[in-house]
Amino acid sequence: GLALLALGARAGAGAPAADVVRQLVRVGSGVPLLLLGALMLARVPRHPIGWVLCAAALGMLLAFAGAQYAIYSRYVDPLPADGWIGWIGEWASAPLVLVPSVALLLFPTGAPPSPRWRPWLWCGLAAPVLIALEGALGPGDDLAFNDNPLYGDATAASVGGPFGIGWFMAFPAMFAGIAAIAVRRRSAQGEEREQLQLLLRAALVVV
Repeated sequence: GLALLALGARAGAGAPAADVVRQLVRVGSGVPLLLLGALMLARVPRHPIGWVLCAAALGMLLAFAGAQYAIYSRYVDPLPADGWIGWIGEWASAPLVLVPSVALLLFPTGAPPSPRWRPWLWCGLAAPVLIALEGALGPGDDLAFNDNPLYGDATAASVGGPFGIGWFMAFPAMFAGIAAIAVRRRSAQGEEREQLQLLLRAALVVV
């Protein structure tokens, strides 16, 4: 992580400030999520939220590494396969969408409140897959200078565009997750109720 930050600082000498700040936000978010996910897996290895947090964090860090590699290659010193590695940075962070949607639906038991919530769960699971496909098949968005290595950007816009529906699927899943927390809170007692209340407030801010 320190090596990646150093690389970002060196790349920042020539890269647009917005690109560098965006990538530092990624690593700043990914590290705490990874630590929390690893802690959960160490305590309750079968609980799905630990895996969700780790997947989101690793995706964020992989996207950060790919983007920093591409930024460094463009603005500091050319590196091999920078287009492909930057391309990975365009879509690798898609699992982050699982945190405010799927994780909320599964907290704290690891399952939705009841079977009627399962369509929203599937919606939340499908969203990052579609978002990743949009990033992989579409034109470069996060790194404007990095063209899609699969084909030209004109073709990429028409191929990747339809997968943008993943964002429209993510938001209903997020709101369903908030609703699920509110439903669980009504029947909870004592400390669990207070925990759900805090999570509900945090979820509203995140969404």
